[in-house]
Amino acid sequence: MGRQQLKKMMLIGMIFTSVMFVKHSITFANSSEPPAIIIIIENATDETQVSLINGNEEVEAQSTIEKVFEKQYAFYYQKDVWTWGPNTRLKVESGEQNLIYHLPSVTDLYRNIYTVDLSSGVLIEGVSTWRQILWTLRRVTSTIAIEGLVFLAFGYRRKRTLFVFLVMNLITQGYLNITLSGVNMGYYVLIAFTVLELLILVTELIIGVMAIREHTKWRTALCIFLGNALSLFVGGAMLMMLPA
Repeated sequence: MGRQQLKKMMLIGMIFTSVMFVKHSITFANSSEPPAIIIIIENATDETQVSLINGNEEVEAQSTIEKVFEKQYAFYYQKDVWTWGPNTRLKVESGEQNLIYHLPSVTDLYRNIYTVDLSSGVLIEGVSTWRQILWTLRRVTSTIAIEGLVFLAFGYRRKRTLFVFLVMNLITQGYLNITLSGVNMGYYVLIAFTVLELLILVTELIIGVMAIREHTKWRTALCIFLGNALSLFVGGAMLMMLPA
């Protein structure tokens, strides 16, 4: 296969990927999780308790997810039961610590996210950029390594084949993990992850079968399918257990 032909096939694959991702994003935007205040507590312990105070009302989180190095607490907006406003405060109790924070910029819109580091007692709005970059890179490198081992196990060694594999996975896995980075509560993210992985499988099958000529098309298709199947299970587990 000539270099120009390879470039054309890679371009077709990239265009196809972009179209599929845009369609998915539009569809998923209409089925996201309900409005919520999400509190991330870094270095939380079993004694950590989190609640929101609005006037004389105090409520505990309706949902708690424990991940490595942190816990995530969600307070869902309920118009006739519990609402929040500009005077909403956050109460965090952990051991001898009893912390009260005023939450700025709270609305009834989706994803009001705040992070508290118990070791320093500092509250920030949103999540740390470095946190997102670090965990995104870890997930991307882990999933590419898994699929790379499958690729090598199937006997792919040519430089051009490995180049196609690397570029293809950097685009698809990079997009997947950047899209799902931040804070993801419950099974909403798992559904989105599964749908995106299926779109990635279709995309990589098209690109791989068109661009890779080292072995038969059926062998390439089987290799890509098995690699993505492993990536689906391992990546899903990482997404549920590790910070996003």
